[in-house]
Amino acid sequence: MKMKKLYIAESTHDAHITQDLLKQRGHETEMRDANLASTFGQIPLKAVKTTLWVTEELYADAKKALTEIKSTPEKEYKPWNCHRCGESIEGNLLECWNCSAEKFAHSHK
Repeated sequence: MKMKKLYIAESTHDAHITQDLLKQRGHETEMRDANLASTFGQIPLKAVKTTLWVTEELYADAKKALTEIKSTPEKEYKPWNCHRCGESIEGNLLECWNCSAEKFAHSHK
């Protein structure tokens, strides 16, 4: 399957958040070069760019979703409460930081 670069992240953190937001919209991505940050000191930090990739067939739809995501202020992502541990989680996250439960896992029972 041929892949196409969708996004060049500002940081690994940005890449993970963007990947999660795309997943919420039904777009699976492949993250590349996320572990290069561990080579800090060996290559210039500015050269370390984490990227998100999608299949060519899904690129147009994923690009549209990415544009929507990047134009939506973070404050519009409403916080949610974890169904497993009750922790309050930031709206842009798909997984509980406390117990790793997925945001939508309980809705599929």
